[in-house]
Amino acid sequence: MFELYQPQTVGQFNGTDFLTNTNLNNATVATDGKIYPTANTFSQGNPNLRPEVGQTTTAGIVFRPGWAPGLSVALDSFFINLSGAINSVNGNTQAAQLGCANSGGASPLCALIVRPISCCSTIPANSATAFYQYSLNVASQWTQGADLEVNYTGRFGKSGRPYNLRLLESFQPHIVTNNSLSGTTDTGGSFPGGPATRGSLLAGVSVTDNLKVSVLERWRKSMRWVPRQSAPLPQLVALAPDISPVFYTNLNIAYTIKRAGFGDSEIYANIQNLFDREPPIARAYNDVQPGNFGNAPGDDFIGRYYTLGFRFRR
Repeated sequence: MFELYQPQTVGQFNGTDFLTNTNLNNATVATDGKIYPTANTFSQGNPNLRPEVGQTTTAGIVFRPGWAPGLSVALDSFFINLSGAINSVNGNTQAAQLGCANSGGASPLCALIVRPISCCSTIPANSATAFYQYSLNVASQWTQGADLEVNYTGRFGKSGRPYNLRLLESFQPHIVTNNSLSGTTDTGGSFPGGPATRGSLLAGVSVTDNLKVSVLERWRKSMRWVPRQSAPLPQLVALAPDISPVFYTNLNIAYTIKRAGFGDSEIYANIQNLFDREPPIARAYNDVQPGNFGNAPGDDFIGRYYTLGFRFRR
């Protein structure tokens, strides 16, 4: 609703006109002696938007070998393509201003910029007087990857105590956005898009008929600081090592009460982030606020903490 029917708002643009190389923070005196006012920015909805269309293709296999009755392996691949994606486009950006000029006035970006002379004249008298911002069906997005799940259930030797192992692994190397106006960005494997590979391993064992212990190990791969970009966007480079990989360990202990009058009851204790692992510092490449340290999606920034609980059902 907001993308379609956002009421028009007006604000003053404080920045650079990249076509005329003019500072629009204040009224500007051009070489001809005339004063040209600061440009306004108009933001509004676009009732002509069309619905985004997504197509998902998946394929998977499940393997249960006869020689290992407790083992199952599932592999699923996916490809998701979103066409006609809605993207908010602002005419005051460098990409929009230069994209219009480089097209000689043919680009739809030119409709977002108002100039007194023409789309492409670089003299100061042609500094923009207004910029528009609204949503357009100009983007496309796609991603691909695979999910792996391995389960194994067995028993220990003569004791016959059951145990189980479960591995979950996700591989998503590309998350590509193309707004068709200024270039392509691939946030796969970078912050804040997320790691290309992440996984978890759960191991559980029944120590006695009443006592169960399980350990969960979570892991993610290292990440780049900035996404991959293609022309005409400027190529961003981070002068720092990649955001390091990280492991987290959770421990859970559960004791089932099997006594008349207690129904289906259980006492459990859980320790999240058992080794109090601190997450690597991660922040957006365009975040220049001093002291603003962030963390990657899924990282544990709380630290080790404990939970003790009791479940009861009659």
